[in-house]
Amino acid sequence: MPLNSDRRKLLTWLVPEEVIVNRNWLTKNRLDRHAIDNLVKAKQLNKISNGVYSRGDSAPSWQAIVYSLQHIFNFECVVGGLTALELHSLSQYMTLGKQKYIQMYVRKPLPSWVQHFSKDYSFRSHSSKTIVGQNNL
Repeated sequence: MPLNSDRRKLLTWLVPEEVIVNRNWLTKNRLDRHAIDNLVKAKQLNKISNGVYSRGDSAPSWQAIVYSLQHIFNFECVVGGLTALELHSLSQYMTLGKQKYIQMYVRKPLPSWVQHFSKDYSFRSHSSKTIVGQNNL
């Protein structure tokens, strides 16, 4: 295993700030269990949930969470509804209040850790079967 400075460089290269990763992904990318535990103790990795980590001091954006779900966790999900329209500047309605709801179409329930980041947004999941009555993901 590399020295501590090499581990930190590897972590910086592997995990951009705000991206969320799990222990399995880190071990597949050359960080052993002992190295991961040391990075958590050194506050280079933030523990979000059991076996789930992020890097950096700021809370991840909802876009970073969706990216992590799709690309790191291989979780089948799609941003949809009003959120998708807002991304394409096609929404004619403004959300009232500070709370923003991120509409997600999923095959199985979202992991519980996705709700723990911000008071400004919250994820709402919908079954992918509601998209034209089929399981289209």
